[in-house]
Amino acid sequence: GLASFVSVMPLFVRSISSSAIALALIPWLQPLGWHVPQLLLVRRVARLHRFHPAVLRATIVERLPFLGLAVLALSLPWLPRQVAVGLTLTLLLVFGLGGGLTAPPWQSLLVRMTESRRRGAFIGIMVGAVQLMAAIGAWSAGRILERFPDRMGFALCFGIGTAALVVSYG
Repeated sequence: GLASFVSVMPLFVRSISSSAIALALIPWLQPLGWHVPQLLLVRRVARLHRFHPAVLRATIVERLPFLGLAVLALSLPWLPRQVAVGLTLTLLLVFGLGGGLTAPPWQSLLVRMTESRRRGAFIGIMVGAVQLMAAIGAWSAGRILERFPDRMGFALCFGIGTAALVVSYG
């Protein structure tokens, strides 16, 4: 929620560019990155005996872009706008790719960890908790961006998001 593709990322891109193309790419990059690696990895993941190490390796790729976005937001005064937009879109694609790399071993791990009769409830509770946290993050992002409407507000959103991702990694 602190870096929502629906609200915060379009505001961030709009703050550094008036390009309609850049704004239109935001909701497209993450799903692209999410789906393509899964198609390429499914056979390899199916041969794994242990999924947890693969999840831990892949999810780093998913988490690092938020730190990059925080640094990017702080660097805006010194970066040409086109470079900042290009880096932002690249980081969003990397985030999607990280999710796509993580998804196959993560889903395989979930299948192995949960009983089939409880899997639906487990996933439902997990998704509900994630959405609740995203809502809290979005509300927090709104408060932060009201108080700090410039690059510092975005840097705080992305930095706090990075900290939350570090905690969740642990």
